[in-house]
Amino acid sequence: MTLHTRCFLTFATLIGTLHAQTWQITTVDSTGTVGSHSSMAVSSSGTPHIAYRDNPNGDLKYATYNGSTWSTSIVDAAGNKGEHTSIQLGPDGQPRIAYRDLTNSNINLATYNGSSWTITTPVTGNSGSGNISLAFTSSGQLAIAHYAYPAAQLKYSVFNGSSWTTTTVATTNDPGSANSLAFTSGGLPRIAFNEFTGSTLKYAAFDGSSWSTETVDAAGNPQFYASLALDTLNRPHIAYYDSPSFGTGLLKYATYDGSAWQTYTVDSSATNLGLYASLTLDSNNRPHFAYLNNTGADLKHAYYNGSTFLTETVDSFGNVGQWTDIAVDGAGGLHISYYDYGSQDLKYAYLAAVPEPATYAALAGLLALGLAVSRRRRQPSANPAVD
Repeated sequence: MTLHTRCFLTFATLIGTLHAQTWQITTVDSTGTVGSHSSMAVSSSGTPHIAYRDNPNGDLKYATYNGSTWSTSIVDAAGNKGEHTSIQLGPDGQPRIAYRDLTNSNINLATYNGSSWTITTPVTGNSGSGNISLAFTSSGQLAIAHYAYPAAQLKYSVFNGSSWTTTTVATTNDPGSANSLAFTSGGLPRIAFNEFTGSTLKYAAFDGSSWSTETVDAAGNPQFYASLALDTLNRPHIAYYDSPSFGTGLLKYATYDGSAWQTYTVDSSATNLGLYASLTLDSNNRPHFAYLNNTGADLKHAYYNGSTFLTETVDSFGNVGQWTDIAVDGAGGLHISYYDYGSQDLKYAYLAAVPEPATYAALAGLLALGLAVSRRRRQPSANPAVD
């Protein structure tokens, strides 16, 4: 086989591989009724860590992948645990999980040290339901945004290394049953949240001494499942479910452009989609969304390509797509954890990164170089050697 032919076949194989990327679907845990209230964190190298609930047993569970197999374990089985989990990886690479302890009306924190879990209680007397969002500051401190019931308030708790301090962020119109916490590069907290009574999406910012809040979307429709990420300029991006009326929800997206909030409808292809909306940003600060198409009972993925929103169905087998969480790894691969309501299992979807258009140009350049070398090798020397 000539070098020319080898270069061409190599290039064709690479292009075929790039276009053939598909979502890889895996069942992580199928022991009983498991997988609701799932939350996922992914290391920069691409290792997924998932926290979730064993519903009939009221247990908090944890799953991770070692490169070939999934391992699952029970983290907390004392009473009724594991609702509204939120998992993050610490500076040491080990997982922390915040979750509701329904038995004692508290918020618990599970910390893994590499061999065992330690359970502590950062927030006491916080009964009821509502979101919990766990995050690390830039200096590695733990913080939790949470909904306080029956006070109907959005709260923020932070750990200073020895004790937890809790402050009230918002009190108007039953705020915070949906909330999402993120930190700026300077370590200041930001929270996206809903006002349930006012049907408004809000954004809270801490300046180092006090909280301020502003309205993102006040369309008069219930706003649920807020998911916040900050880009490299510390500008917020929020995915949320906007429901004009029962059963007619849309997936929406809001971002701050430096002077004003801009809101967009990401997907309106069905009569009710956007439930369990989750958002992550890739290395180009472009948003990716995972969410439920409730009309078709499918898991969907949407992303912004720089000019428009594109959508695709990730999993349509049965009744899937609840409790989604999406993350991107250091190589650009996408990971989604979600609940299969039909089979009552925890599931996971992975899509390997597809190179940017510049990569295609680089490959074309390599092909051209290979062809040029091939032509030079085939041409006889102008002055052949004489034996």
